[in-house]
Amino acid sequence: MITYQARSALRRNTSNHCSKHVSFCAPTKRTLTLATRSRSDSLANGKPLTTILVTPQGLRRSISTVQDSLHPRSQTAASASQLASVPSSEVSEDNRKIVEDWLLFHPTYTKDEVEAVKVVHRANLTLSDRVADWAIGAIRWTFDAATGYAHFDAKKADELAKKRGATLSLQELREAGLAMSPKLWMRRFIFLETIAGVPGSAAAILRHLKSLRTMERDGGWIHTLLQESENERIHLFSFLEITKPGRFMRLMTMAAQGVFTSAFALAYVISPRICHRFVGKLEEQAVLTYTLAIDEIKAGRLPEFDRKAPEIAINYWRMQPAATFLDMLYQIRADEATHRFINHSLADLKSTDMNPFAMREPSASIRGTEPGYDREKSLAFSETVKEDLLKRHRESGKAAW
Repeated sequence: MITYQARSALRRNTSNHCSKHVSFCAPTKRTLTLATRSRSDSLANGKPLTTILVTPQGLRRSISTVQDSLHPRSQTAASASQLASVPSSEVSEDNRKIVEDWLLFHPTYTKDEVEAVKVVHRANLTLSDRVADWAIGAIRWTFDAATGYAHFDAKKADELAKKRGATLSLQELREAGLAMSPKLWMRRFIFLETIAGVPGSAAAILRHLKSLRTMERDGGWIHTLLQESENERIHLFSFLEITKPGRFMRLMTMAAQGVFTSAFALAYVISPRICHRFVGKLEEQAVLTYTLAIDEIKAGRLPEFDRKAPEIAINYWRMQPAATFLDMLYQIRADEATHRFINHSLADLKSTDMNPFAMREPSASIRGTEPGYDREKSLAFSETVKEDLLKRHRESGKAAW
């Protein structure tokens, strides 16, 4: 429980803070709670082990140790407009602390972690897996056609070079359809992120409505799904700082969003498991796309992308002020690998199971190299996190709370 002094401080600060940040203000007596349940409580019944409500800005630093214990290596996201306008040099000098409009966690990564991400695919084990795989295949074909996608084929390039009797220039490779131009890559990135941001928000609102309708706890799924959706939207904003889509692209995005959102929401009502498997496989394709783009940049076939990363990306992922566009792609790919892991794992759970990643996620090395956990492993991970939090709580004692 909170000490008397902490509770008094919360009361003094909340009244001043509510007028500016109404959406984050809880009743003053319950502004911050840390409720640890007994060991006998089952995580599967949907009751969270720990509940933390957003506190006034002035008190966020005092609870940073609790946030770190729940989401190690996680940071909070700022609004897109603020992130894009704050110079990275100013942010880094103040420990990258900027004004926040919301408090959603997202991972940050080391150089080794982003470079260790692998292109992996989960095998189809059930009928629902095959349905999801078929749906992704159909969407991938349509998506490739819409964005003019064609990854570099070294064998075809060599054959064409031999036929012409000379080494092909980059322009000749692009004219022959063997290498994509920056414009086509950016079209693909933007269109991909406008679609990838839909499932998390659609699933979250459906689970939110169900929670209201049944008057039961959600088990921590909603927050994770919203984190995913927000993360994808920041990807989009990062690309929009580099190029702006034209009218045709915007119309295509509107049409695709309308169809996809409606279809996904209906499918989620029928089978959340198939939908999470679908998203897991969608993220597999996203990891593949960004891996191929990274390879193209490193091979010198996209010299136009030899540029500094946008400020919004530098601030969001806490990168160095001199971070490049390539560094940003590494970060985005690591995020997509996390979504791949989370959704494949959620697909193996029952919809009434506690979300094992609500309080902590596996390490970035695991998320980046494994397609996901099965249900048994997810529940075991959840128990491990529970035991660790209980241990931390007992060790901290009255000194912290």
